[in-house]
Parts: sequence; C-alpha cells; structure tokens
Amino acid sequence: MIKKYMVTEIIILYIVLIVGFLYLTFADLSGMQTAWLDFSGGLQFRMADWLKFATVVLAFRTAVMFRKDAFCKFDGMVLCLALLAKVVSDVFLTLKGTEYLSQIIGIGAYSVVMILFFLRYNYGKFKNLLILPLFFIVPAFLFYFSRGEESLLYFIYVGTQRGLIVTASFYIQVLVAVIVSMAAAVRRGRYARRNTALLTASMFLFILGDICVVLANFAAFEMQEFRNLIWVFYTPSLFFISFSAYDFKKQILT
Repeated sequence: MIKKYMVTEIIILYIVLIVGFLYLTFADLSGMQTAWLDFSGGLQFRMADWLKFATVVLAFRTAVMFRKDAFCKFDGMVLCLALLAKVVSDVFLTLKGTEYLSQIIGIGAYSVVMILFFLRYNYGKFKNLLILPLFFIVPAFLFYFSRGEESLLYFIYVGTQRGLIVTASFYIQVLVAVIVSMAAAVRRGRYARRNTALLTASMFLFILGDICVVLANFAAFEMQEFRNLIWVFYTPSLFFISFSAYDFKKQILT
C-alpha cells in the first residue's frame, strides 16, 4: 500500500528537478566560475540534461513503485515497460543527442514507448494490434525511394538525414495511433475519472513537447526558445503518466 510520505517525496523530487533544470536552462551562467565548477564550457547545459534525464528515471521509479497498486496488472506492467524504454530513449536523445546514430536509436526506442502505450490502450481489443505491421509501409517506402549509391551500412552509420526521416515517419504513425487508441479507451470507460484526467493532461503536454521538438529542429524555424520549452512540457507529462495506472479507490496510508 502506498503511503502519503512516499507521494510527498516524489512530488518534492519532481519540483527540485524541474526548478533545477529550468534554472540551468534559462539562467546566464556563462561567466560564473567556482572552485569546483566552470560554466564557461557549456557545463550548465550538460547538467541540465542530466537533471532532465533524472526526471525520466524518477517517472520510471514511480510507476514501478505503484505497479502493485495499479487498477489493472497489465496496465501497470506495460506502463513500467514503456517508461523503461523511455529511459533508454533519453540516454541517446538527451545525453547523447548530438550524435546522428544516437538520434536514430533514440527515436527508435521512443517508437517502442509508443507501441507499448498502443498495447496499453488496446487491452481487450487485441485485434487492433493487427494494424501494427502497416506502420512499416511508409518507412519502407521512404527508405526505398531515398536510397542512392550508398550501402545500408553507410545509410546507418554515416548519416544523411534520410535515417531520421524514415525513423521519425514510423514514430509519427504510432503516435497518432496511440492518441486515437487512448481516446477510444477513455470513451469506452476503461479508465476511472482521475486516471482519465491524468492520461489526458499527460498526452496534451506530451503533444506540446513534440510540437516544440519539430519547431526546434526544422530548418524553417530552428529557434532555441522552442528547444528550451521541450522539457517544460515533457516533465509534467511524465509526472502525470507515472501516476496514471494507480487505483485511486485504494486508500493512501498516512
């Protein structure tokens, strides 16, 4: 049974991590230097990235802690697996995001997160899973018609932008399927009122974060302001989703 002090500790940790990475992201520390820290070489942004990554680990830890008190064992288990895949994804996207191969692996792991959420929202509707193979058609089409003289090995390791486009096309399709599946699951009453509120808030913030990712990386925009806003939306989204499988009919002990 979950105790109130455990929930309080999690909320405090989230607040500390959010305030920490927001300060490191938006504050101008370029001229700051101490006996232990020198912020002139981009250290503040590396520290901010580690704090962002810590929020993902905390979300996974929260989901694991609440798993035994989930309203559905399957829901709690899949949520834990999805957040574990999210941890793997952010190792490559957040901590090693500047490397081309890291971006490919990170987006691939993120797609696994979305597939697991698709499974979660289609519990009891497993015939819907038959559409999953269809998500490979568009990436395969893009890969085939964008190939040149390079080998597959070159395509993966040297890195034109084709790899990102192909991987992202798969991710976008799964994301749309997840949004539709979540809406359908809520409509058929699979989730209680509080769980529905958490899922809705999490998905809304997550979509805003993804929009910022697009605006921050597309050449037509490529604005640092959008890049800084990504985790402003992602972090509360993680907070809400980590609690979303909990059975709120159970009493939280003092």
